[in-house]
Amino acid sequence: MLMYGFQPRAPYAVGLQNEKVQAAKDFLEEMNDMLRLAKDSIRRAQDRARAYADPQRREINFEVGDKVYLRVPSRSETMKTGPCPKLSPRYCGPFQILKRIGKMAYQLQLPENSQIHRVFHVSRLKKRLGESDNLIPDSEVVEPISVQSIPHEPESILRTREKRTRSHLYKECLVKWKDSSEDSATWEHVSTLQRRFPSFRLPSQEFS
Repeated sequence: MLMYGFQPRAPYAVGLQNEKVQAAKDFLEEMNDMLRLAKDSIRRAQDRARAYADPQRREINFEVGDKVYLRVPSRSETMKTGPCPKLSPRYCGPFQILKRIGKMAYQLQLPENSQIHRVFHVSRLKKRLGESDNLIPDSEVVEPISVQSIPHEPESILRTREKRTRSHLYKECLVKWKDSSEDSATWEHVSTLQRRFPSFRLPSQEFS
C-alpha cells in the first residue's frame, strides 16, 4: 500500500482468524502494525505542515470591476516579446474582473482577439491599486493587446516544428510578420494561421 498508493490484493486480506501457520500470522500482524505506524507518522507530518502554513496563508478576494494584472506562464510562447524568453514580461494587463467563478477563480475582460480561456485562478492575479501603482514594475508588464494576439499579417515562415501532448501531435511554425524583424517572429499553431489568414499560403511540402 505504501509503495503503490492503493490497497493491493495481498494474502492478509483473507482474514487472520483462519490462518493456521503461526509464523505467517505473526508476520501479517507485524505488517499491519507497521502500516498503522506509517499512517500515524504521515498524519502528524501533515498536521505540522498545516499548523505552519495556515497562519501565513491569507485569503485573496477581488470585487467585480476591480482591475488586476495577470501573471504570464513562464513557458508561454505567445507572450514572449523579445529574443530572450527569460526577460519577457511577467505580467500583462490590467484587466477588469467581470465575474467570480466559485471561491478561487475569476473571469477577466480580455481583448476581443484573445484566444485563451478567460477564467483564471486567484494565484495568477494581482490587484491594481491605482492608475499609477508601483506594485509591479513597468518592465514586468506588457500591454493587454499582447495576450494571444496575432500582429499585422504573416510575411514568411522561418521554421517549423512538431509538438506532442499526451493526446495528440500538432504542428507549429515560426512566423515572420510584415513590418517586423525576425527577432519578433512568434511560434503559432498552423490551424490558427489557417483560420485567421486563409489567403496566406503555407509551404505545402511541410504542412501536407
